[in-house]
Amino acid sequence: MSAKRVNLVSLLALLFLVLVVAITPEARQLMGRLAFWMEGVEEKIEESRRAQESATLPAEEESRSAGEETSEPVQVPPHVVLGEDGRFNPEPGYSWINDDPNDHRVE
Repeated sequence: MSAKRVNLVSLLALLFLVLVVAITPEARQLMGRLAFWMEGVEEKIEESRRAQESATLPAEEESRSAGEETSEPVQVPPHVVLGEDGRFNPEPGYSWINDDPNDHRVE
């Protein structure tokens, strides 16, 4: 027999052996367990990726909102001052026109 023929026979025998093992119930059960384990691993990876994204998103939103607050100066209406507590107050001698907290007009 030539070396090529021996290699071909060996390859066919190996292929036959792999097919026999793949068909047996134990091998199918083992492959099923492997597939189930891989699905669990993929789900855990996806879950951790989502958790990491959700953890970084609020920090980005906070930095954006903080950047927006500092980039735009607060518009103070006429005859109104911004108190130390961050609330608007009428200047001395002025009073609010009404009790609406969003209406900053004074008289």
